[in-house]
Formats: sequence, C-alpha cells, structure tokens
Amino acid sequence: MMTTVNTSDPIPNNILAALPNTEYEHLRPHLQKIEMRQGEVLYHPGDHIDYVYFPHSGMISLVTLLKEGASVEVGVFGREGMCGISIVLGDDRSPSQAIVQIPNGATRLKAQIFRDELKRGGELSNLLNRFILASFHRTSQTAACNRNHHIGERLAFWLLTCQDSIGGNNLKLTQDFIAEMLGTRAQA
Repeated sequence: MMTTVNTSDPIPNNILAALPNTEYEHLRPHLQKIEMRQGEVLYHPGDHIDYVYFPHSGMISLVTLLKEGASVEVGVFGREGMCGISIVLGDDRSPSQAIVQIPNGATRLKAQIFRDELKRGGELSNLLNRFILASFHRTSQTAACNRNHHIGERLAFWLLTCQDSIGGNNLKLTQDFIAEMLGTRAQA
C-alpha cells in the first residue's frame, strides 16, 4: 500500500515532513512552533524531558560536561533530526546537555503525546530509528576524525556537518563556541 507523504504545507523539519498525512494530521493539533535563542539550554544532563524538539533550520548540540568544567560536543543535528531522542529508547531523562547553537525555530511536542504516538507504531517510529542509526554513524565518523585528524581537518568536518544540518551557509558562530564544541581552545 502506498502512503502519501504530507505535502499540505511546507514543514521545515525533515522528520515531520516525511510523515504520512494521517500521522501528521494526528499530531498537528499538538505541535507548537517556537523560537529558540543561541546558547539556550533545552536540557541539562539528568533533566526530565518534558518536550521533544524538531529543529527547523537551526542547530542543536549535545554536549558532555566534564568534571574539570570543560565540555565537548558529542552530537549535533538540525532539521534532519529531533532533540529528546532518549525517549524513543525508553528513557525520559537527558543523558547530556542540549544547547541551541544556531537559532531558527523549532516545533515542539509534549513528551507524553510523543510517547503515545510512538506506541501507535506508525511511520514516526521508523523515521526516528533511521535518525538514531544515522546519528550513531555520524558519532563514529566524528570519533575517528577526532582521533586521526588535525584541528583544521576536524573543523572542516564540523563546519560541513553544521552546513548540512541547517541547510545553508549562514553559520553565526563565535570562535569561542566552535573551540568549545571541538574540545580545544580559541586562539587569540
């Protein structure tokens, strides 16, 4: 059976846009478009997840906070993904800090409604499982890149990843923020 993908209006998040019309229409009354500020923390490690977020053309970083106060980015995504993925895996707590790197809005959904939708077993679950798999592949590639490449090459990979995530070339980032995400220091 062929399922029609939602084309009723432009949806800026790839996961939501790929949902069949019936699933999207079921979720539509619960979806809230919001603005996000650069540097806004959506979750701290261990926070209970009350909302999941589907970025538009901005970008969110998942950051591990280290004991000595430093931090390092362990994941990044934009319009191709969602924030709060641990709920899909059965955990309602955030394992890391989720911070808005590039603001440009998102669609949010209450976590309980999201859980209920996952239980229905439609295409949303399939799309999210593919996103999780792609995220694992990206994390593996990043780990290999961090181990085998110099900072300039790591920066190039990271910038291309950012560009893909936002679907454009306008990356409004500071040197300090980039250095923090790459786990290095900014040069004066």
